[in-house]
Amino acid sequence: MTGLGADLAGEVERALRLTSAHPDVWPPWPGLAAALDVRRFLLARFPFAIAFIVESDQVVVLAVAHLRRRPGYWLGRRPPGR
Repeated sequence: MTGLGADLAGEVERALRLTSAHPDVWPPWPGLAAALDVRRFLLARFPFAIAFIVESDQVVVLAVAHLRRRPGYWLGRRPPGR
């Protein structure tokens, strides 16, 4: 893999490592925090965020969401009871 695709994949992998290691460090997703407890990790170089929740001892990724297209399309991916 080369070019921007490889760079994006590397950023996503880095984000997943960091969220897995320290899930409570990342802020709640604005507007969703109170009801859903969804957190987000903003990618530094790309207009994407990792939307995730913490379930017991694991991080559940709901989406790698583009921040300017179809906002909230991934909300239906929440596990039941969330």
